[in-house]
Amino acid sequence: MAMIISHDQRNYNNDLEDTKGQQFADLAVKDFLYASPQDGSELCGAMEFMKHYKHLKDWTKSIWQNLLRKYFIKSCPVIVCGYPSQSLAEEVEKEENNLRKLQKKGFGDSALAAYEKATQKAMNNKEPPIEVLRNFQVPVLSDKTWPDIPSAQGNLTSAHGTGIDTKLVKKISEDDSPLPFFVQFDHFESACVTVRAVLSLSKLPNHLRPLIGIYMSTFFTLPVASAGKKELLYKMLDEETVLYDIELGQDNEFSETLWIRIKVEVEKLRKYCASVKAGFPDDRSDSDQIPYILARHLLYNDTSSIRAASLTSQMGVVPQLLADLQSSDQLKIRKIQKQLEEFRDNVTELSEIRFSVTGNIMHLKHPRKTFKNCFQGIIPKPSPGKTPQPSKIRLENEVLSALGHNPCRKVFVTTMPSIGSSNALLCTKSIQGFNNIEYPAFCLAMKILNTFDGYLWKAIRDKGYGYTPSIDYELGSGLLNLVIYRSTNTAEAIKGTKALLDNLIKHPEKLKDTTVEAAKSSLVFNTVNNTSFTLGTAAFTSFVNQALKNVSRDQHKRLLKDIQKVTKDEVLKSMKKYCLPLFNPETSAAIILTVVTGQNSGLRLEIVMIIDDHR
Repeated sequence: MAMIISHDQRNYNNDLEDTKGQQFADLAVKDFLYASPQDGSELCGAMEFMKHYKHLKDWTKSIWQNLLRKYFIKSCPVIVCGYPSQSLAEEVEKEENNLRKLQKKGFGDSALAAYEKATQKAMNNKEPPIEVLRNFQVPVLSDKTWPDIPSAQGNLTSAHGTGIDTKLVKKISEDDSPLPFFVQFDHFESACVTVRAVLSLSKLPNHLRPLIGIYMSTFFTLPVASAGKKELLYKMLDEETVLYDIELGQDNEFSETLWIRIKVEVEKLRKYCASVKAGFPDDRSDSDQIPYILARHLLYNDTSSIRAASLTSQMGVVPQLLADLQSSDQLKIRKIQKQLEEFRDNVTELSEIRFSVTGNIMHLKHPRKTFKNCFQGIIPKPSPGKTPQPSKIRLENEVLSALGHNPCRKVFVTTMPSIGSSNALLCTKSIQGFNNIEYPAFCLAMKILNTFDGYLWKAIRDKGYGYTPSIDYELGSGLLNLVIYRSTNTAEAIKGTKALLDNLIKHPEKLKDTTVEAAKSSLVFNTVNNTSFTLGTAAFTSFVNQALKNVSRDQHKRLLKDIQKVTKDEVLKSMKKYCLPLFNPETSAAIILTVVTGQNSGLRLEIVMIIDDHR
C-alpha cells in the first residue's frame, strides 16, 4: 500500500502542475454549493491533501485488511446482466403506441388542438437579437501571451529558423559530446521530466506487423535486467515514476510510429531513462468504433501498421498465436520468439528513433550523457562530420490501398447485433499534409459544421435520423469522413447532410456572419487549450511541430492568424470542394453497419455485401 499511496501522491502533484490547480477550484465550487455552514470554514481542511497522504501512510496492514474486508469482500453486491432483445424492444414499442392511443382518446380532439397550439407558442423559435451576438468580440491574438518554450535539438540547432536559446544550448553543449541519434530538448520550469521515444515502423517487414499489438501489450510487463537480476519493468516503474504508457500514433496522427512515454521527477531521470531501453536488444470493441475499424481494413494496404493492429487483423492473429504458445510444439514457440526478437530489432534501431525530453532541462546535471550511458554498447558509431538525422516519418497516405487513394463506387455493408440503430461512414479525398494553404478555410468549415447544436446537428439529430453526426478529417492520410452513429434511418441521415450542404452553398445568406465569427473564436479557445494550456502541452507541441510535422514550432499560432483572415465565401468554397464529393459515387466510398433483426449477441465483422455503385 505504501507504493500505491506514493504513486497516487506523485500523480496528484503532477495533476496540480498539468491542470493549473483546477482541483482547488473544484473544491471551492463544491464548498460553495454543499458545505454547511457556507462560510469556508471546511475549505482549508479539504485542501490539505499532503496531510491526508501522510495519514494514510501511517495505516497498518490490519487497518487496510479490515477496510477491504468490510467494503469489498463481505458487502453484498447487486449485479445486473443484460443484452439487446429484439422481442422486448418490439413489446415496449407496442405498449407505448397503445398508451398513446388511449391518451389521445381520453383528451379528445379539441383538447389536443389546444395543447398543440400552446406548445407551438411556448417553443418560440425566435432568434436572439443579432446585436447581442455581435457584441462578443473574437479574441485578439495579439493580446494572447503564449508560453515561450526554449527548444534545442541534440545537434544544438533549433529547427525551422525559430531561433536558438543560448542558455539551453550552453547547458547541453557543456555536457559530453553530441549524441549519434536524434534528441530534442524543450525546457520549462517543472518538478518532472518527460521522455518520449518515437519508434518508426516504416522499415518493419510486413509479416511482423500483426505482432504490433503483442509488442505493445507486453512492453512494460516483461522482466528486464536490473543490478544483475531480472525484475519486472512495470514494478520498477510503478514504484517511482509519475506515469508511463505506449501508444500506436498520437492523437489520431502518425499511426506508422510507436510512442513510449515515461514521466519522472527530475532527480530520477537517470535511473528511469534506462527503462526506455527495456524493449531494445538486451540479454472487444465498442460498436461506435467499428466503422473506423472497417475503414482501416478497407482503405489501407497490408503495409499499414494501423491496419495490422486493428481488430479485423488481430481477430485472426491473436487466437492462433495463443494456441501456438499453449501447445507443446517447441518449434512453434521458438518461431514466435524469433519473430518478436526480429520485431524488436527492427523498431529499436537507434538511428531511426526520435527522442523528446521535455521539462526542467536546465536542472538536469547531464542532459546528453544520461542518454549515452543508457544506450552504451548499442549506440551506432557516428560518421565523421555528419549529424545524425532519422528518416522522414512515413505518413498514412503512403500506406493507403487502391480504394483509399481513390474512393469510388463502393459501399460495404456489414451487420452487427443491435435492436434499433445503424452506423455509417462515408469517405472521400481531402487535404493532406501539415502546411497546406487551403487548410485555414477548411479547418474553419469543419468547425462550423461540427459545432454543438449547429447545422449538422440540426439536420441529423434534431430530426431523429441519428445520435451523433460528425465530419472528421485526417491530415496524414488526406481522407475526409462523414460518420453517423446510432442512426434510426441511415439513408435519410445521409440525404439530410447532403441537403444541408447544398442549401448552404446555393444560399450563402443561410450561413450567418455571426456563426463564422463564433467558429473562429471557438478555434482560438481550442487551440490554446490543446497546445498551450500548460507549459507541458506547449513543449510537446514544439516537439511534434518541429521533429514530426517538419513545420515551425509556433505553427499553431500562425494558423490562428490565417484563420482570422478567412471569409465566408472561402468557407463555402471549401465545403463545396471537400464535403460535397462525399455524396458523389465517383469520388466516395461508404461503410454501412446495419441491424440484424433478432440477433442478440455476437459480433460479425465480415463484409456481407459490396455494392459497386451507391448512386
